[in-house]
Amino acid sequence: MISRSIMLNPEIPVESKAIYSILAVFAGDKDRCFPTIKTLVEATGISKDRLSALRAQYPDIYDEFVDQTESRIFKVVKSAIA
Repeated sequence: MISRSIMLNPEIPVESKAIYSILAVFAGDKDRCFPTIKTLVEATGISKDRLSALRAQYPDIYDEFVDQTESRIFKVVKSAIA
């Protein structure tokens, strides 16, 4: 489930909301998913470079709601799915 508080927060860029939404869809009722960067690029239309730039530009958003491990596991933080 996608968090209303995230989607209605004007401080979170639309592109970041799109990424979060895709991760939430991939996670389903679980708290983690395993899409590749290529899959995220294809699903959102956001370039790989832009994905990296967004993460660098808004680290607090990504640190709070998404955890990416070395093994490309994306964990959607449970408190963000409320």
